Amino acid sequence: FGLIEKLDVETIICFDGDNAGIGAAEKSVETLLGRPVSVHLLPRGHDFDSLVKEQGTFDPALHGVTYRGFDFLFEQKTKDLNTADADDMLTLVERLKPAMRNVPLDKRGVYYDFLRTHTILARETLEKLFADVSSPEQNAARSNTDTDNRIWFERRLIRQLVLLCAKDFKAFEHFQRYGLDELVQSPEAKAVLRIYARNMTRE
Repeated sequence: FGLIEKLDVETIICFDGDNAGIGAAEKSVETLLGRPVSVHLLPRGHDFDSLVKEQGTFDPALHGVTYRGFDFLFEQKTKDLNTADADDMLTLVERLKPAMRNVPLDKRGVYYDFLRTHTILARETLEKLFADVSSPEQNAARSNTDTDNRIWFERRLIRQLVLLCAKDFKAFEHFQRYGLDELVQSPEAKAVLRIYARNMTRE
């Protein structure tokens, strides 16, 4: 999906019309939500190969059915729910939250309006219910912060290790025994650990 996410064009994803295909289509729409996406399901019991062999060609208008992405997702998520029941609609919101995390904040309004017209939930209520769902922008910012924190932690950890091992190489053995070396991920930090490991072997 990496290339699709960079393209500002409508994406039509096509799957077999069996349960596996429907499940795959649902996951794909969740990933691509926030971008122009449609779903085309082939007739049950057919794939592209069998359709072409039987019909001689493939015509989306004749073979299968096409849904707008969020229409399809809504249909799948509400199969066992009553859209006029408040508790069921709270369940729906929870089911939609993973997909909504892929939608930028400025693009969520169209989905809130869709849900407002197809359920008993008001626009204001929907905004509050989805308020705790982070956006791609927020996730990216958090990821950068987590990376900065990890780098700071590793540098501090290595400084402490150097000070300890300068006095007693057994400190490194304890460091490994408790699995703290597994917390270190940067190449620079791993290089330092390898040096101390070799020194311990020579002792």
